[in-house]
Amino acid sequence: MDSSEIALEHTPISKLVPQITGPIAFALILSGLYNVVDAIFIVNGVNEYAFGAVSLVLPIQMTIFALADLIGSGAGSMIARSFGAGKIETARKIAGLAFYLMFSVALLFTLLAYLFLDDILGWLSVTAEMTHYAKEYATPLILFSMVIFASTLLNHTIRSQGKAITMMVIVLTASALNIIFDALFIFGLNMGVSGAAYATVLSQLVAIIISLVLVTKGRLVIYPVFRGVNDIYRSIIEMIALGFPLFLAIFGVSLSMAMVNGVIVEFTDVNRADDLFVVYGIIGRLFIFCSMVPLAMMIGLQTIASYNYGAKNYERVRQTLLVTSLYSVGYGVIISLGMFFFPRQILALFTSDVQLIDQAVIISKITFLGFSLFSCTMMISGLYQSIGYAKSAVIIASSRVYIFMVPLIFILPYYKGELGIWLVFPLADALAFFVAVTFLFCIKLAKEEDEGSVGTSYVL
Repeated sequence: MDSSEIALEHTPISKLVPQITGPIAFALILSGLYNVVDAIFIVNGVNEYAFGAVSLVLPIQMTIFALADLIGSGAGSMIARSFGAGKIETARKIAGLAFYLMFSVALLFTLLAYLFLDDILGWLSVTAEMTHYAKEYATPLILFSMVIFASTLLNHTIRSQGKAITMMVIVLTASALNIIFDALFIFGLNMGVSGAAYATVLSQLVAIIISLVLVTKGRLVIYPVFRGVNDIYRSIIEMIALGFPLFLAIFGVSLSMAMVNGVIVEFTDVNRADDLFVVYGIIGRLFIFCSMVPLAMMIGLQTIASYNYGAKNYERVRQTLLVTSLYSVGYGVIISLGMFFFPRQILALFTSDVQLIDQAVIISKITFLGFSLFSCTMMISGLYQSIGYAKSAVIIASSRVYIFMVPLIFILPYYKGELGIWLVFPLADALAFFVAVTFLFCIKLAKEEDEGSVGTSYVL
């Protein structure tokens, strides 16, 4: 049993959660920083409407991450549980199978997205004036999506064995390089919005190289073994089922962005729509950036809960959910208060256009109202994913966007106009939280086939 296994099984949860999630959060914050830096660099290095175009096609980039996490998150859950049960070779085989699946999905995505890019841009409401910028940004990301897929999968493989510091160093290095490449390509080489896309791809390639070096030096216990997986098709189905909740959550960001942009076109005139594309692009990137901390908490929860569930330490699983939920709610309240009382100072980091800031202030206050509930819902979904309750995790993860936002975005604007677009966000956050909490009181923690009385116990 190595040091990471000892920590996962014996360190008090109140200490273990910060130990695991702290480095991951630090890494993800810096990783998410490139979204903020992209916005600042594109607005200042090109113009606001180039950034508006980039924001319109951000769903394409988010879809790449969603598909990568579909495989990586599912594989990570399976690897962590095998690791916790002491089945090291099984965990390695699962990692190898995940890479085969990742290659197939990435290749199919690249082919379809490139061939139908014009149709996709039309569906994303990209105007004729913004098409050139949109294609410049989207094309490199599509053609080199394999790099993003591989980097994401390696990160999940590393975090699933409790190597939070290692993951932090890799992501930190890639994020720092992303910012440097951003400045070099946009300002130094005058590559415009395509420079931001190439900066993302190149920094992810560096992350892959670092991960492979660590494998060759024996620093990682779990690494891909490309042979000997029993019942391949069943393993693939389980991997996809377990990764589906996180896929839904990330793809939901893409879908909500696309829907909001479509409704903006419908309920505003052309000139105001262009301004709102920029405003919503800024706020959307801020929301994604602020979500890095609860995402890190969820990843930490999955790592701890998966291992202890595999080791049948069910009380530690419950404690992990409680601690991460409290932290996520506290963090969410701080973010909501910050966006309510200091929106101008925050938005001024992106643009000096007073008119755009004026429009963004009220929108940011409304959209961030339910952030604490959104964060806590992520923890509950992450718990059910980590312990193998794929159906429950799917329902919780999908409720915010697919059950509530989709109908609300087409209903509220008809009654409240433009204001109704932004009211959808806190209302969907509250309803999704209610669904998640309901599951905590209704779903058993231990599977029926487990021995002992824990099979009849509940999460709460």
